Parts: sequence; structure tokens; C-alpha cells
Amino acid sequence: MLVYFACKPDLNTGKDPRSAVGLARHVDPGADTRQRLQRAVVEYLEGPSRSERRNFVSVGQPGMLNSVRLDGERAIIDLDLTRAGLQSTTSAQSDVLWAHLTALAFQFPEVTYMEPRFNGSCRDFGMAVQAGECLVATRDGGYVPGK
Repeated sequence: MLVYFACKPDLNTGKDPRSAVGLARHVDPGADTRQRLQRAVVEYLEGPSRSERRNFVSVGQPGMLNSVRLDGERAIIDLDLTRAGLQSTTSAQSDVLWAHLTALAFQFPEVTYMEPRFNGSCRDFGMAVQAGECLVATRDGGYVPGK
């Protein structure tokens, strides 16, 4: 399984920090897709390892994850953005968080949609990341309105 982080130099050089770099993490080979995705999100929120911190960063913080579930082909990642002070983000933080959550979800071929939530609400997530509405990411790089 991969965990995606932004390159630290990209944050300082003006390069696009949304381009995530995948770093391998061990996961139980018997884990199902939901368990693997949850592990990937937890690892992302925990941030890069001590040796990786020289080069990589995460927008998330430990303890932000409320839940991960799969509803058919839809991955629902519910975060508590207040735990990282992200209840209102800059557009750069929003773009990075969105890019990393979609990369985490779409590494699994069973996932076609990724719906982020803020304490149970897709709309609240959209408002927090300046999208203004509930948006669900699609595997093809676009998004569709959510509920």
C-alpha cells in the first residue's frame, strides 16, 4: 500500500505541491480494501517517518480520522478538520488535502469515487476547503456533486 506526501522542496520552490509522492507502507496481506484504505489514511495523517520528514510533508494531523468506509465503489473518508486547525483552509492547503485524499483512495482499483466529509458532512468539508458545496472525486480526475 502507498501513502502519499508532498515534497517539502516543492512547497518552497513554487512547484505544484499537489503532485504527491507515494511511499510504501506494510499492510496485512489479508486486509480488505476498507482496512487497507483506513491504514493508508491513518499513515498519511501520522505524517512522514522521521527519516522522510526531511523531504516530505502531510497536511493532516494525527487523530483527525473519524472513519473510513466503503459504500459500493465509493470511499467515504470522514475527518475532523478542527483537530488540525483546517476547519477553514487556504486554497493551497485545500488543493493538497484533496489531491492526497484522492490519491490514497484511488490506489485501490475497487474505488471509483472518493467522498470526503468533515465530521459526517460532505457539504461541511466542501465549505471548509473552499469548494462551496459537497463534491465527490471521480477516478477520472473530475468530481460530481454529492449530497
